[in-house]
Amino acid sequence: MIKNLNEILKEWAYRVDDGQPNPKKSAHLYHLSEILIENKWPFEVIEELLNNIKNGVLTEKNKPIVLPKVVLSEGKREEAADNTDMMETAALVGTTGVSQQPFIDLLSVPKVFKVIKITKKDDIEDFKKQCNEIIKLCDTAKKELLKGLGKSGDWNSNGVSLIKGTVLPELQIENGVPVFYENELQTIAMCSGLAWGMLEFVAAKVSFTPNFIHNKITDFYKAEVNRGITRKGSKTATPDAIISNVNASSLLKALKDDTNELVGNESDGTVKLGKNIIYIQTSLKKGVGSSQMGKFGKLIRGTYNLGMTNTEASTFLQEERNELENIIYEGLWDKVKDGISSVFKKAKSLVNKGLSTLKGFFSKSFKDGAKIKPKTINKLIKGYTIKEWTDQDVDLLMEGKMTDNTKATIKAIYDNPSKAYSNLSKEVGIVENKIKGLGDLGYGKVDKLSAPKKIPTTSGEKVPGASVVLTLISNIATLETINDLASKSGQLKTIIANLVTEMLFGATNQPLFKVYGKMSSSDKAYSYLGTAKTTEKKLDSNDVNIELMGTDIHPHSKGAYYVITCYLLQEIADAGKFYVKIRTGTNSSSRITFVFEGKSVLGPFDINKKLKEII
Repeated sequence: MIKNLNEILKEWAYRVDDGQPNPKKSAHLYHLSEILIENKWPFEVIEELLNNIKNGVLTEKNKPIVLPKVVLSEGKREEAADNTDMMETAALVGTTGVSQQPFIDLLSVPKVFKVIKITKKDDIEDFKKQCNEIIKLCDTAKKELLKGLGKSGDWNSNGVSLIKGTVLPELQIENGVPVFYENELQTIAMCSGLAWGMLEFVAAKVSFTPNFIHNKITDFYKAEVNRGITRKGSKTATPDAIISNVNASSLLKALKDDTNELVGNESDGTVKLGKNIIYIQTSLKKGVGSSQMGKFGKLIRGTYNLGMTNTEASTFLQEERNELENIIYEGLWDKVKDGISSVFKKAKSLVNKGLSTLKGFFSKSFKDGAKIKPKTINKLIKGYTIKEWTDQDVDLLMEGKMTDNTKATIKAIYDNPSKAYSNLSKEVGIVENKIKGLGDLGYGKVDKLSAPKKIPTTSGEKVPGASVVLTLISNIATLETINDLASKSGQLKTIIANLVTEMLFGATNQPLFKVYGKMSSSDKAYSYLGTAKTTEKKLDSNDVNIELMGTDIHPHSKGAYYVITCYLLQEIADAGKFYVKIRTGTNSSSRITFVFEGKSVLGPFDINKKLKEII
């Protein structure tokens, strides 16, 4: 059983009266629900898990009802395929003049169809009808994709083959039970959304009958380099496809002829080549922040209300919440992809210098078991008639030895907690202001803790209240370190400026659009980036809005101390930006264990998405 699940089960046992959780008792399920909410499980996952736990098999007139199900066998219920050739090819279907309505109809299923609550036998017929409708819409959307692929163009053969080979969902009757196989429903939906986004972009920004370069995009890059019109020392240009008023062969021939002048028009994002050729550079993306597809998957599965099994819930825990369960912080920066040194060549030296600075700082400050300074503990006990802590006191405490001074400190705070909590609150305020002072470089979410009238005790404590008091010391040490970090983060602003420009443009000097997949009518279809020169100028004017760090400070469910989580920028890649989610605290009731461990990697997120939306 995975670590987080063990923690949840222990907490569940702690909260029920007899320490024996019973899934048949509604009060016990309520406690489990609260715990899962605190662990930030999605509400729909919690609901379905609890329903599965308490319902099992429904009955009608004391006879079991066999209800529909989704077969969870591998290859039957699939997430959308993550293949670049296929996704870019699907987007370019949107340049061929196909109808967008079949795509809209399929992607509107979650809103159009009712949510079926299968609680009785009559509901099964509704279930079958709805599944058949979803299959029909999926079939129509795929046929429209194939219609586009049948038109002439510089198609990527692998992308075309993958789209043609997608398997429609199906409804089967197995032993009298209707069984819905999703198959590649999610992939077909994603391809539909990508084509829809391009259709909207073409309608808004392309004033000519579109042709495109996709399969020969490398030849396009080479022609640019040979003409000496690219940015020096940069990675390959970022455009995935070139949309033009001439076919691929004609555009490449004209580009190779250096007598044809190349003029970019930043006002409308077009590039004029020679006298008569116009083209537009596009970077093709799955969606803004890449989260739209996931939303569709959750919504459509909610439509036919098939829930989540206990096995799936366990898998969710393991894959989504414990990706980096056992790593130590020194290895976090090592997980930055090789792309940082190979892709972002221009920024390489600056990046390495900046990251090594932070790595050195963190390895000293946040290493498990790192020494806490006496002055840190003395901040917590200010106002108490206790002698100040020394290096020797701290050393003994971290070895798990309860000195007279340790016991006196715990007893004093246990007897009169208000002063300690007031001191802690001041430190929280300092960190909050420091994070605010970072401006666009940081984000802090802070929920203040109210001092408890009495500190709770824990079984196995050598001194009553020891677990809480030692955690408070860990809290104040963590806050102090975050404060130091915030003071050092400004030096990395220049790194971000370089990375952003490189990520968005690479070697190209010409205007660039991002074209996104649309999974709903409210989704953004495209954005205009301008040129690298303009972007660099903007960044040089200090308009950098990439957050380097974030903090989430909130009271523990027991209300006696803070839970402090850090979010640190791990990398910026072509897919977007990634953050490392890091837990801080202590794991002991007898000694200080200054824990700083990676819990998961979050992302990719769109470069402009704020930590406020992520945390």
